Amino acid sequence: MAILKELKNGDRIDIEMNCPQTELINSSRAMGHDLEHQICSNKNCTLYKDCSSKSGGYRHDKQQTLKASKIRAALESLDPSLDKSKFITLVEEADTQARGCLKTVKAPIGDLIAAAQLIKLANSTFNAPLEITSDEIYNLIEPYIDAFSRLVFEEKQGRWGINHQTIMDNMPPLDPRIDDDVIAIVEHIINPNFEAEESDVVEYDRSLGRGVSKALTNLLQKETTTRNKKRLESIPKNLLVPLLKILKGDRGGIQINHNEVTITTPDRGKQNNVNSFGVIVCLDATGDHEIARAGFNLQGPIIKIKQASPQLSNLTVYQTELAGLKSRNISDRAKANIKTYQAKILEQYPNAQFIGSKSHGFKNYWFNHNRGENKFKGLDYLGVFWLPCANVGAMQMEYLSFYGTLDGFESYYQRLIEAEIIQLIRTAPGPALPRSTNHH
Repeated sequence: MAILKELKNGDRIDIEMNCPQTELINSSRAMGHDLEHQICSNKNCTLYKDCSSKSGGYRHDKQQTLKASKIRAALESLDPSLDKSKFITLVEEADTQARGCLKTVKAPIGDLIAAAQLIKLANSTFNAPLEITSDEIYNLIEPYIDAFSRLVFEEKQGRWGINHQTIMDNMPPLDPRIDDDVIAIVEHIINPNFEAEESDVVEYDRSLGRGVSKALTNLLQKETTTRNKKRLESIPKNLLVPLLKILKGDRGGIQINHNEVTITTPDRGKQNNVNSFGVIVCLDATGDHEIARAGFNLQGPIIKIKQASPQLSNLTVYQTELAGLKSRNISDRAKANIKTYQAKILEQYPNAQFIGSKSHGFKNYWFNHNRGENKFKGLDYLGVFWLPCANVGAMQMEYLSFYGTLDGFESYYQRLIEAEIIQLIRTAPGPALPRSTNHH
């Protein structure tokens, strides 16, 4: 569920995220469970009856917006059943959107063991899609749970934990009986039957007034959502299904950091939504069509219409290591060094601009002014401090999810660095600057 915007005569009509269950649904997805159909139902939502039929209801407003000839929407908010084959989609910040087509589940190893125990205790026999008992399924997956647990509790872990390749090297050969049908049954067994607590609605009372009645209803809804979230968080996260799929050969990455397990896989829902359009136009200042192809899982040919990129022949990049900047809370000495650097730079380049952390008092700060800005065009000098350090392990899992191998990762990593630099300067600084070489 996300914001949709219908475009009429150039004006935008915003439809806010007014569904009170949105937070709960998003939390379930982050746990590896998709419980939207359980939460968004007549059984578990007091507003469900009016949600589709009355103006202001989330489902009603969403349906009305989707009927428009032009809409602006988050990829995950588009109805998968909608026929989009005759539509054109413009994907803004395409590389960033493509790299976001991922599902990540992070949980302690105990959640993986708990899921396996649910199968062991199920005491069920299944006739479809194949004839098998829950005991037989448990016996199939037990060797992999044991091997994974030994890695977590016995393998020596460095600062960055255990990477994907080490994990895969320590897993037993895959039993060919663990196929898509078995994994589907595993998912059925461990998928929780979650019933959300309903929230009370304060009926309109003239003595209270409409505003007070509505405020009380909202307060009750927030309290109910908090209780539902706590109940949801008590359910083990779904590490088992994505683990089995990766062991079977599906794309994705696994990482262990002490007793915490992170599994990243492609988000097929987002990918399929993009691919269902008749024409896909990717808009990006750093356009790398290979990243867009991998992230969106594009199958057809890509036609590069135009690439408007900054003039890089007169760009010089200097990287200077300053002690004390590699943590969230930088030292007083590091702050003093930054001020000294700024003063010296301004002596030579009076119009210099700087980007840093907002919490450290920078006027231009990360995750805001490093993207979508043209204010640095034509500057003689742009200083960047306290770069957010990328987690190389997380980027490797991203790459594994898109390509299924780490071959070529170094080149991919380098392209991301170059793209970040181009995003900083955005448009050509002009031919007036002297030509110089690049220093990395």
